Amino acid sequence: MREADSRRSIRSAPIAFLAITVLAVACEREASTDTDLANRVPPAGDTAGAVPGPGAPADVTAANTPVDTTRTRVVEAAQAGVQTPASLLDSATVDLDRDGDREMLLLYAAAERDDRGRLMWDDGQRWLLLARDGEREFPIFDGFVQLGRLGFHVIERGDAEPPLLVLREETGAGLRIWTYTYDAAAGAFHGTLVLEATGNVVHATPPLGGP
Repeated sequence: MREADSRRSIRSAPIAFLAITVLAVACEREASTDTDLANRVPPAGDTAGAVPGPGAPADVTAANTPVDTTRTRVVEAAQAGVQTPASLLDSATVDLDRDGDREMLLLYAAAERDDRGRLMWDDGQRWLLLARDGEREFPIFDGFVQLGRLGFHVIERGDAEPPLLVLREETGAGLRIWTYTYDAAAGAFHGTLVLEATGNVVHATPPLGGP
């Protein structure tokens, strides 16, 4: 009987040793994982490298630069008398801020006219859409457009809301449409990119002579 017990003990020893080894490896891996997680998660109050959730507020700057790829904020020009391009192409008067007085919208392009008054277009030129409220001026768009043109629409939405200014930028490489509204509390226009389609434009309806 003692000899049989001894043989069973000898046979079970490798199994017990193997079980202890597997358990030790598992514990070591768990400890390593905890250490990696601790290294990856920043401590409380440390936001370096953290990605904000979908509800995190965006950083709004005071400059006329995009806050992100789809929103922008246009503030009053630092100095009155924005230098305008050569040719005034379109204009409108509308009460953009609902103060009872009409503001002016002026669309310019840096294209000279010949002796017969026809525009002499280059492959690209500076365009400017300016909102003017007395001596205050807001450059809604001021930039170079390559092989393209700008246009704008103003949409009245009732007395409760300010009019919607729609800016259309057409080029040979695509179409972008922005909408702008005046925020009286901020003293600025807020713009949103509502459409951006890029690619080779194979057809675009030219300006029509109808009403």
